[in-house]
Amino acid sequence: MRRSTFLRAGGGAMLACALPPLRGRTAEADVVEYALRAGPLQFAPTADVSFAALAYNGTLPGPLLRVVHGQRVRVRYRND
Repeated sequence: MRRSTFLRAGGGAMLACALPPLRGRTAEADVVEYALRAGPLQFAPTADVSFAALAYNGTLPGPLLRVVHGQRVRVRYRND
């Protein structure tokens, strides 16, 4: 085996090992669905402080929406 052939093969193998694992697009859902409901909430961070706020799904702050790059998002929004 020639030295240049050996170096090319070894470099390719090392590059393949160094790359992060590729995610299969078929394993992940292409569309992520969320349901959000906005509504008023009387928020009291302390005993003597209270104010009206807009809450999502009854919480302040609202839920965290997680999406992988390339996925599409479908949000069902209800405004109360």
